[in-house]
Amino acid sequence: MSWKQGNWAEYVEPHFEGWTVVAENSYIDYQGSASVLAVRGNRVRLIQWDWGSCSYCDPYEDMSKDERTQAFSKLLMTMTISEFRSMVAKLSSEKYADGWILSLNHQWQHGEHKGKKPKKVKRSA
Repeated sequence: MSWKQGNWAEYVEPHFEGWTVVAENSYIDYQGSASVLAVRGNRVRLIQWDWGSCSYCDPYEDMSKDERTQAFSKLLMTMTISEFRSMVAKLSSEKYADGWILSLNHQWQHGEHKGKKPKKVKRSA
């Protein structure tokens, strides 16, 4: 499934308009997680978020729309490709336990994004 089908994706998608998604991971069910890596020019943008099935296990459930918008903006990371490569090298050398960034990088470097050429994210109707 696409990250766009995950809970709260409507708060993430606007941040990727005009960017080319080059890798994504998602586990989508009543609980789940999604992560996205995109490029535009010499910049990289990435995000990862999780959700649960109730307000106890999903921090976004009881938030207002404005609070959710702010929360997802804070999760967003934007940097140069060079900075991203440095971060990946550091995470790799430290045997980083949470490998979502490394997994996205691997997909991007090996062209494994669902076996398709990456596409720019278009504005939602």
